[in-house]
Amino acid sequence: MTSYIKSRPTVLDELPLEVIRTFVFPCLNYEDRIQLNQCLPQWDRISKKIDIESIKKHEQTIQVLTMRNLMNKQEVSRGTEQIKTTTNLINFLLSSRGFTIIQNSSNFRQAVLNKIREFVQRMIDVRDIELDLRLKITSKLKKLRDKINTSGPYIDCSYKNTPDLSFT
Repeated sequence: MTSYIKSRPTVLDELPLEVIRTFVFPCLNYEDRIQLNQCLPQWDRISKKIDIESIKKHEQTIQVLTMRNLMNKQEVSRGTEQIKTTTNLINFLLSSRGFTIIQNSSNFRQAVLNKIREFVQRMIDVRDIELDLRLKITSKLKKLRDKINTSGPYIDCSYKNTPDLSFT
């Protein structure tokens, strides 16, 4: 049965390779291009070395988008739900992937430190949230602050002149 599935033609088999490369690939974003490339037979795949700086820029873009989504969820939630979303946000920043945002931007690093102070004060002032939950988030905030303070020296990275990821 497996050999039958492998030999069954697909839409991609019906299109000439030049049509795929010329008309389909330019209309796709980077991730979709990777997926389409994986669907092609190995001998038809586009293999091109990608600039390492473009990869870093792409990774930073993805991390910033993830960060924005977490921050938006945190801002619109209230009460215990806000504590949970704040905890998710802090966990992301403590992860190696999330921490690179802090390492690469002095403005963001300072904003995070300011927010930590604000959240700690809020945890002291808020009385309608369970004490153990407040202590848990406060200890995570302290852990993040300590990691920021001890992980230097930092270098601001700007990818403004770096080209986007591309197969061309």
